[in-house]
Amino acid sequence: FRVFAKNIIIEKPGPLNPKELENIIKWCNEKDKKLLFNYEFFYTESSIYLRNLIKNKIDEISHVEIFWFKKLINKGNLNWRLLPHLISEIYYGCENLEIKVFKESKEKISAEGYLGKLSFKLLISNADERNHSLNLYMKNGIKYFKDEKFLYLNEKKIIENKRSSLEFVVDLFKEEDKKLFTSNNKMALFILKTIVSLNS
Repeated sequence: FRVFAKNIIIEKPGPLNPKELENIIKWCNEKDKKLLFNYEFFYTESSIYLRNLIKNKIDEISHVEIFWFKKLINKGNLNWRLLPHLISEIYYGCENLEIKVFKESKEKISAEGYLGKLSFKLLISNADERNHSLNLYMKNGIKYFKDEKFLYLNEKKIIENKRSSLEFVVDLFKEEDKKLFTSNNKMALFILKTIVSLNS
């Protein structure tokens, strides 16, 4: 890939060593290669809508809850396999992360804390049925609910993700604005450092 690839996609969370990830980002920048870490849910229409809501109305938000329930074929290492997804769901550019509670087992992870002013709760758990969803509660009583396909406002469907999440990522390589790739790489490094700190 060092010789022939112009576009490089790395599955999240990337290398397990933040220094190695930094070196990859640096090398891609020096060689003018487009690098994306595959945080595919981050780029869906519903995720973009909620991220802009968080950025613009952070003081009006009460808290966010994110759940990922699924049948775990391979148990353990959930912090590397699934936690990156959930952290990316609440990432909005702020890197002031404070985790108040963190519990981990082979079948479950739960966390509570703040990302800047945003209060959040995360839960990953083994379950017979898959459920990947997000609840965002406004202080005025309004509730947003997002699953893998739709975004609802007080139970009214307002957005449908019409393409697969991976299609969004592939299409991003058509983008010429380097800010998109820089922000993706910055988020990937932040998430990796967060996971490493939770394991230390």
